[in-house]
Formats: sequence, structure tokens, C-alpha cells
Amino acid sequence: MSTDRDEDGSDPTGTRTLRCSACDRVFETCHDPAIVHCPTCGYRDVQPVDDA
Repeated sequence: MSTDRDEDGSDPTGTRTLRCSACDRVFETCHDPAIVHCPTCGYRDVQPVDDA
């Protein structure tokens, strides 16, 4: 699943943790939350998890 968007929305720290609003799956990505979808259910409403 490689795209040419790696540099567009990546986090300076490398990865961020996101949670799917539909199924509560928590996963990590290096992409901007605006362009990712849940790997489990495919839902596009994912939110950053802020428990750093």
C-alpha cells in the first residue's frame, strides 16, 4: 500500500496513534489523519489518541 503521499502528511516524529470512531480500533500511522482510514472496518473518521 505505497503511495506518493508519504511526505505530504507525515508526522515529524514518525508515527501517530489513531482510533477509529466506528469500531474503536487503535492503530499507528505516519500519515495525516485526514487521509487515512481504519484498517479493520475501512471507516474514514479516525481521531488522534492523546495519551502521550
